[in-house]
Amino acid sequence: MFNPLARRNRATHPATMVGAIALVLVVLQGSLAAQQLYREHGVTAEVAEDAAVLVTLANMAGSVSGAQRDMLLAQGDVVTDLASATNAIQVIEATHLKWEQLRGVPGLDPDTVARIDAFYAEDHATADAAVMADPAALALSIRAFGAVMEPLRADLGALTRETAAHQQTRLRRVAVMMGAVTALAITGFATTIAILGVATWRATVTERRRNRRELRTTRKGDLEARVKRALSMLDREEDAVDVMLRASAERCDGEVTAMMADSSRAHFHRSGKAAATCSVDSPVNCPAARQGHSLTFPSSDSLDACPHLGRNGGAPCGAVCVPMAVEGQTIGVLHHSRAVGEVPVSLAGDLELVASETSQRIGMLRALRTSRTQASTDLLTGLPNRRHIEDHVRSMRAEGVQPSVVYADLDHFKQLNDRFGHEAGDRALALFARVCSEAMRGSDVVARFGGEEFVIVLPGGSAEDALVVLERIRSRLIEATTVAGLPSFTASFGLALPQPGEAFDALLRRADAALLLAKDRGRDRIVIAEEHEVASAGPGEPSANVEPGPDDPRLDLRIPADSTGLRS
Repeated sequence: MFNPLARRNRATHPATMVGAIALVLVVLQGSLAAQQLYREHGVTAEVAEDAAVLVTLANMAGSVSGAQRDMLLAQGDVVTDLASATNAIQVIEATHLKWEQLRGVPGLDPDTVARIDAFYAEDHATADAAVMADPAALALSIRAFGAVMEPLRADLGALTRETAAHQQTRLRRVAVMMGAVTALAITGFATTIAILGVATWRATVTERRRNRRELRTTRKGDLEARVKRALSMLDREEDAVDVMLRASAERCDGEVTAMMADSSRAHFHRSGKAAATCSVDSPVNCPAARQGHSLTFPSSDSLDACPHLGRNGGAPCGAVCVPMAVEGQTIGVLHHSRAVGEVPVSLAGDLELVASETSQRIGMLRALRTSRTQASTDLLTGLPNRRHIEDHVRSMRAEGVQPSVVYADLDHFKQLNDRFGHEAGDRALALFARVCSEAMRGSDVVARFGGEEFVIVLPGGSAEDALVVLERIRSRLIEATTVAGLPSFTASFGLALPQPGEAFDALLRRADAALLLAKDRGRDRIVIAEEHEVASAGPGEPSANVEPGPDDPRLDLRIPADSTGLRS
């Protein structure tokens, strides 16, 4: 390597030592500056080392080519301090070694790099002791070194400032990015907390609502089960209405009234506490009954309140009206009057539940009653059938009443059917049933036993009373056939008076035997079993209601209970 100070003369000028010391101080200053730059701007270890060397070279160039260099030249280019010269040579050699490592640093001026490379590439003898003895050569070498390094000083200073500026810019960007990230993190955290808070609040509200719904469902299910159990044990509509009022009173604070429609569905009959706040008297006039669904009225003074609510001069009130229906027909209205205010939805639902269950039970009771009535009623005449009359007699006897029994039969009914048709026969049967029903007393019962045969039950057991009823039937039958435009027909009757301890079947057989005898005696007459016959002289003529004399042709013998015969 080129050694510009290789001279024999070891004498060194004191100024050379000063320059060497200055160079060492510059190196230390550059290292401190590099460390400060690293601490302040966070440069990596490699970049900090490179920056320290660059700053050192720049300061070294300025030092050698500046005051120290001028001082050396002013001494006549004589270096007398051998130690200072040696140190200077070592510094220059160190710069050469470092330059080989740093010459490729981006940002250096290419011309400067070329001049420095040419300076170190000159072919000079290395470490020649003779050079050390030549002060002039030492001065020239220092001057040449300063001149070469002078341009590098400005380039390295600019590069250092650019690096520092770049680091500051990057730090600002990092600071901005960190601030943005921090802001985003804070915003995200706050948003997350808010979302979690809202979600927690909504979950709490939903849970409370679900708990309330479950509680209402449980209460409603309990109410429904209790009402169903209570209604299932009842067989009368009045009792079902009473259960409805009691169940409604458990849920209501005010008055509860059941307004039930009568059979004509034209009037209301009220049960429970009289609803003085409602003046409606007919299902036709009730808005809830007409519309077929529940109506709630917060105040009777509202514009859209029921016109029948609070019209009796009382204080304003609220109300809930729940219609009751069976098979689409309104049978009543459950009315609840309360203080002015909004009606809770749960209250209206409970009243609807109670009214619905009661309506279903009443509908079932009516259907059961209708079914029983149909099962015990003759469809053609509308009269009870044999089963019904047997149950009726059994009930009368259980109450201590011994009735008389009449067996009746239309005369020549087969000929009437054959000649005028079955329609005329059906009309004749219906006409006879109607005449019997109109002519009998309120306690008497007539039933169709089949075909053209009828049984009449007359409470009391008096022959005279029975004969009056039967004669009234015979006389009205003649008038009714004329009015109805039917062929004239008559009927025969067999009367059996009750005997102590006699079964109904035995009493019925005696009446049947008396009827057979009436048929045999010419029809259109009344025969009393085991008594004298009381018969009409002919169609349209009333029978004698007195005991016949011994020569009276209508005198009849006692009829045995087991008499049989043919009738038509």
